[in-house]
Amino acid sequence: MDVVICVSSKDCLIVKKTVFYIHRNIGSDNIYIITDKHSFGFFSKRFRSRYNVSLVDEEEIVADRRQLEAIAGRHFTCEYRFGWYYQQFLKMEFARSRYAKDYYLIWDSDTIPLNRLSFFTSNKMIFTPKTEYHEPYFRTMQALIGYGKATDYSFIAEHMLVSVPIMKELIRKMETSGIPGDSWFEKVINAAPADEKNGFSEFETYGTYCHYNYPDYFILKELRTFREAGNVYSRSISKRKLRKLSRKYDTISLESWSTPRKSIRKLCNDMEEYIFYPLMKLVSKLR
Repeated sequence: MDVVICVSSKDCLIVKKTVFYIHRNIGSDNIYIITDKHSFGFFSKRFRSRYNVSLVDEEEIVADRRQLEAIAGRHFTCEYRFGWYYQQFLKMEFARSRYAKDYYLIWDSDTIPLNRLSFFTSNKMIFTPKTEYHEPYFRTMQALIGYGKATDYSFIAEHMLVSVPIMKELIRKMETSGIPGDSWFEKVINAAPADEKNGFSEFETYGTYCHYNYPDYFILKELRTFREAGNVYSRSISKRKLRKLSRKYDTISLESWSTPRKSIRKLCNDMEEYIFYPLMKLVSKLR
């Protein structure tokens, strides 16, 4: 099983820690990091070799980013984050790339697996149920594929195991929808509520599609997750602290917009954002 991580430039440091723990705790064959080609310099040949990492230019998976962003700019009437939509397109379209095999595990770049984890059992995919509910996701889904909210739980975890044939089928269904657009990316944008900045979820859409069409292909298994860890710990969290946290949690997330309450931890995050990252970015450009 391969692991796929979409990485924005601001997460090129934390993802190295994530990759270390994925290599240790998840039985992956290859780890594909999809990112802007200008960020390739962040990842040394030694790092890539040690952890079976392959770098993939995001434009190879979903080209014409500027064109799609222009379409989104004309559609949305509110502030929105196009990068948030774009990374979802990348994670889904990977299924139709030359790299995809039978399955791949989508993993958030800022989420660290602290214990050994499995995503298959008895040839069934394991999904992690959550409690999130965001109504616009289902309005978009209804417009695209005719499905609404189907479960009393959410599929939005910090990871998702993808069956390549099922994902391809889902994309084909979106392509045939009556929503305007020359590609399924455009259709997603045009189906999303224009006044809602976050109007689409790849995990919710894929999970719901599996629920309606392939209910016997997956089971649910809860994990001990700490998504708000970034409010407590800095991204410079030590291995010693992570070992302690592994007794209580299976994964923790250190999201970039979270701010640790303790000043020393906040300082560590600020140093990474305003000193270490700019320096590494400069070095990568000089290589």
